[in-house]
Amino acid sequence: MKSDKNNSKKHAMSHRSVYSIFDWLQRHSGTILLTVFWCSLNSVLFFLKYYEFKLHPKYHYLREMLGLGLCISRGSAAVLNLNCAVILLPMCRSFVSLLRGSRHAKRYARRCLDRGVILHVLCAVFICLAAAVHCTAHVINAVNFTTHYNEEIVEVNVATKRNEEPFRLLFCTVPGLTGVLMVLILVLMIVASSKNVRLVHYELFWYTHHLFIFFYGLLLMHSASGVLKEQTNLAFHTPGCLDTGGLPEPEPEPEHAPFQLKMFGMRHMNGKMKPCDAPPSFKSHPSQSWCFVVFPLILYVIERIIRLLRGRRAVEISNIRYHQPGVIEIQMSKKNFDARPGQYISLNCPAISALEWHPFTLTSCPSSSSDSFSVHVRVLGDWTVSLRDSLFPVLCKQASVEDGGHAYKAHYPRLYIDGPFGSPNQDVFKYCTSVCIAGGVGVTPYAAVLNQLRNCTLQGIKLNRLYFIWVCRKADSLQWFADLLASVHRKFWNENKPDFLNIRLFVTSKHSQNLILQPNRTTERNTGKMAPADTRDQFLANRIHQGRPDMKAILEEVDASNKISSIGLFVCGPKKLSNHVQKLCNRINRQRKIKMHFNKETFS
Repeated sequence: MKSDKNNSKKHAMSHRSVYSIFDWLQRHSGTILLTVFWCSLNSVLFFLKYYEFKLHPKYHYLREMLGLGLCISRGSAAVLNLNCAVILLPMCRSFVSLLRGSRHAKRYARRCLDRGVILHVLCAVFICLAAAVHCTAHVINAVNFTTHYNEEIVEVNVATKRNEEPFRLLFCTVPGLTGVLMVLILVLMIVASSKNVRLVHYELFWYTHHLFIFFYGLLLMHSASGVLKEQTNLAFHTPGCLDTGGLPEPEPEPEHAPFQLKMFGMRHMNGKMKPCDAPPSFKSHPSQSWCFVVFPLILYVIERIIRLLRGRRAVEISNIRYHQPGVIEIQMSKKNFDARPGQYISLNCPAISALEWHPFTLTSCPSSSSDSFSVHVRVLGDWTVSLRDSLFPVLCKQASVEDGGHAYKAHYPRLYIDGPFGSPNQDVFKYCTSVCIAGGVGVTPYAAVLNQLRNCTLQGIKLNRLYFIWVCRKADSLQWFADLLASVHRKFWNENKPDFLNIRLFVTSKHSQNLILQPNRTTERNTGKMAPADTRDQFLANRIHQGRPDMKAILEEVDASNKISSIGLFVCGPKKLSNHVQKLCNRINRQRKIKMHFNKETFS
């Protein structure tokens, strides 16, 4: 009996492990396919360039000195060129948003565009790997240039004499010095891109990342120096042949001579070997880096010019509010600015830094009746703290937020915006049924969706049912959009469409239950008064659940109620939440013919 129980337990564990592996593969299938494709493409490019320098006769004399170091360095250089070109494309956000918003862009095309950051990271990884291989190969090449100095054919040398110090080639020549500087820039960018630095010191990450401008300049100088030589007169001088100097012609090459001897040996004609007609002549190996990077660089420059012109005029700030716990709501307007729910903008405050732009999701968009829009900024990090101090100087220095401190100032600081840019949450209105799951401040894109539903009619909108699930740690966070939630629900109730919007709110902290019905402690800069509490508190109290949501039960309920159409499933929040929901979505999709389409935005 015990053995049967143990066998059944082992069988159940193995069954769960197989499902876990399958779920993981299904969750990351897009990333895995992109990674495999990119690895294959880079491998093919590396070996094509490797064998070109290993077999082509025009590199014979250079190869005699450097050996395989030449082939490896050129193969890794090709990989560097490809990735340095492609890494810029996902950063052309205006063009990506334009393609994503096109009516001809299908769902899978939009999902590929949304994975631009993954491609950017993949290119960065290959740049680091190829740079390490390239540097190692060139250190070996520097040694070989000095130890294998060719005294007969001086033109092919880089060193000036035999046994010259290799460090002179690495630090006193244009290719060596530019290569060292590029490595230093790359190391700075790698260190500043680590998760710990990026989250705590985003400004350091931003500034070091913009060293790429100098990196590309050095890259073009590095490849244009022309220290590597290739032979130009192969028709008159077969690599490896020697000047006979009046001596009798050598015996014919035997028929069984190996292929490499025939290719690189003395020139073969009608079974007889002929002496060289001329000494070898050489030219610098042409630069190929510009062929790879010139188009992406031009595209990126155009992108930056467009964004510079688009963001040169400051916005008009109409209202600023400070919400608990630590969230700033900025309501503003700008002429000819248009955006869709789910998109985001980049925000700049010259009083803090003239160069830094930080992304924030729109919580409301311009409509036909109003050109105002808003963002909610979580105060977390140096820049957002400085923004809070600039917007609420009296509030931060003299009064306590907990005591309802007010702030007054004659003029708002100047703010500039750039955008809007696309995101997966734009597609909420493309489904008959959509499920929006937010974790904490991840509610911001869905606030824009709710604002759109409140301010516009449903005419021409495909969406006919929306499930909104918001998970917060503290009940105070629900006050950010308490009025919005209540007013949208009231609108559809008055229009006799109570089933259109299904709102479920979850508070995970055990100490927040008594705070649910407290008034909204919101400080407004335009009036200096506290926003009064109203019936929205009762509305929230009726929909708040204590503890974490049972996502499996919620998704099964949605699935049971919507059997005739595809369902759009959208998640914005911590990675743990999105992974859990995606895992459940994949399991449901294996049981139904019409799929749930999963879309996510994650943050740490």
